[in-house]
Amino acid sequence: MLERYAEEILATIPEIVRLLSTQKQFEVDDLKLTLGQMRVLFELPQEDSISMGALSQALGISMPAATDVVDRLVRDGLVCRKSDPKDRRVVRVALTQPGAQVKSKCYCTKRQHWLSVLERLTPAERKRMVDHLVAFRRLLQKASDRDSTALPSEEAPNG
Repeated sequence: MLERYAEEILATIPEIVRLLSTQKQFEVDDLKLTLGQMRVLFELPQEDSISMGALSQALGISMPAATDVVDRLVRDGLVCRKSDPKDRRVVRVALTQPGAQVKSKCYCTKRQHWLSVLERLTPAERKRMVDHLVAFRRLLQKASDRDSTALPSEEAPNG
């Protein structure tokens, strides 16, 4: 029975990801933003900055890939680079005022989309869906935390 559930998850998750990422470009104020650029904008805090290393880690991409995306956002005036006063080697990234406005507009658009999706469900279905999504996220976070703290000697034996 557990095997069947694992198979269903393996078939379902990629389809959900595909459906969630069908929109490859977002247009906001005559700007065309890629999904990667949107991910960067949503990862950056509203009022503060984040190091390039922390940004690339949060996005799960390499530092050169993060740098490429940030370069395009800097060119469009949506983010800026700052030096770290505590360590000159560290480059920090922050939203500009236009970047914060674009992020806010995109959030409102995404929120409106989800409201229209949720309207199709009964109140009980909405609650169940959100409860299950939150539980699933918690489960994945615990598994991720466990995997990232496991030492090589703690790995499961083969066979």
